[in-house]
Amino acid sequence: MKRYYCNEVNDKHIKNTVKVFGWVAKRRDHGGIIFIDLRDHTGIVQLVFNPDDQGLFKLAESIRSEYVICVEGIVSPRLEGAINSEIASSIEELKSYLINQLTHPVKWVDTMNYIKQFNGVIIECGPGKVLSGLAKGNNINDNVYSTSSSNFIEEIEKAI
Repeated sequence: MKRYYCNEVNDKHIKNTVKVFGWVAKRRDHGGIIFIDLRDHTGIVQLVFNPDDQGLFKLAESIRSEYVICVEGIVSPRLEGAINSEIASSIEELKSYLINQLTHPVKWVDTMNYIKQFNGVIIECGPGKVLSGLAKGNNINDNVYSTSSSNFIEEIEKAI
């Protein structure tokens, strides 16, 4: 089975099975249906879990933000009026079958204490500001850089 980037999943894939990898950006439980926004460096695709498959649904309930997962599922069109304008790939949704959870949540407090102890450099890779926010919350402001910054290269060169 071919692996797709999140932004590649579109209406051409409807009724086909696809595989995507990524980080959990958001997880929402709407009373019996769980929505997960899965992101990679190209964008976001929405995963939908319903209680028809209790084992899979229970697994989806345990997933949290920043988990890294691999998902295989059938692409289906969104229902009229159910389009999320905040998601670039909002025409479709992925009814998914969780293959495997690749990692568990990072122990952020321990990681930040370790970095603070050695005055390490933090480079935020990918969209979002999770590490930057954690670093600032732990008073590590001087050595935080983001690849999404327009002047990332200049900032790193200046720091070195």
